[in-house]
Amino acid sequence: MKHTKSILGAFMSLFFLLPTLIFGQAKSDFRIDVDIYEDERNKPVNSTQTIFTSGQYIEIDESGDRITVIEPTIGRITILDPKRKSMVHLEMNYIETQLNRVFSEMSAEDKSKFTAEGEPRMENDSSISLGNKRLRYRFKTTTPSNPMIATSYGDFANWSVRVNALFNKTPPFLRMQLNQLLIDQRQLPAELRRVTVVPGKTESTDQTKEIVALLRCKESLSDDDRTRIASVYKSMAEFKLTSDKEFFR
Repeated sequence: MKHTKSILGAFMSLFFLLPTLIFGQAKSDFRIDVDIYEDERNKPVNSTQTIFTSGQYIEIDESGDRITVIEPTIGRITILDPKRKSMVHLEMNYIETQLNRVFSEMSAEDKSKFTAEGEPRMENDSSISLGNKRLRYRFKTTTPSNPMIATSYGDFANWSVRVNALFNKTPPFLRMQLNQLLIDQRQLPAELRRVTVVPGKTESTDQTKEIVALLRCKESLSDDDRTRIASVYKSMAEFKLTSDKEFFR
């Protein structure tokens, strides 16, 4: 009888999830626009558009320097350079293995510099804070109408920081903790502030640097978005495939 109830409960849960699975998949194409500021009184120093379509994540740098295509279903990341008309393939397993090795070889002291020292806390301005005394994220969130948007964006954000860490040598572990927190809560960041404290000779001479990212979610794709997707696929078919050493020289 207990087993029957368990099976019936699982069936009923699946029954109620079916509309989400079916219609959620149909509505899973969306776009996230990000503007990054060093000083919010000035223009953004960088802007990106990330298009989520058919299980792929396509990040387009508005400077025209870089396009990143993340394909979790085949375990591959492709980075394209439109100016040189070249591209490189990166295996996701390789990237993850390298970062796991780096983390396992870090000392406890070094790990503490790039991970949260406690639970997230609410600030006076209704933002949430996560980090440590040297590196901290303060963020405000929004809840999308479709939970799949939050989980897809969180997965993209994790792979994006992994790639940046591999080539910029910046450990991504704190940002990945933040990403997982948002995935678990099915939320998106709307405003994200990365606060870094550069130690001075004394605590009073410490310098604080803040990078601000403002995110906007468009829960459907426009005709222009579809045109950009087609253009990216065309570039992937035509650009020269190079080694990572040649591409990142």
